[in-house]
Amino acid sequence: MEIPDLKDIVVRMTLIHGDSMEAMAALETSPDIILLDPMFPARQKSALVKKKLQLIQKMEVPCMDEKKLLLTAMSAGPKKLIIKRPPKGPFLAGFKPDFSTTGKAVHFDCFNSPLDRIHKFK
Repeated sequence: MEIPDLKDIVVRMTLIHGDSMEAMAALETSPDIILLDPMFPARQKSALVKKKLQLIQKMEVPCMDEKKLLLTAMSAGPKKLIIKRPPKGPFLAGFKPDFSTTGKAVHFDCFNSPLDRIHKFK
């Protein structure tokens, strides 16, 4: 379904399909924004997640090297880096963002000029 009001925005966007770390490392120019949506860490609750999410979790396991994922995204030089996380979950690789926005089901950790902060994380 097309949404006419979004047409001007969408034509300026580029979607890259593939391994995220390889794709970010191969970028020829720095993107304006990188949105990371890694699988959430394993739940501590005994209740299972919904069946759809169970299937997705079997197909795509949580990131095994969060630090490498975060450093790769920062090294790509985006103006902003946004990371989707569970609402009460830890920061990705324990690295505190500039600010966070929290909703009922998720929160977003936001980094402004993350390349400027990469030396603090290495």
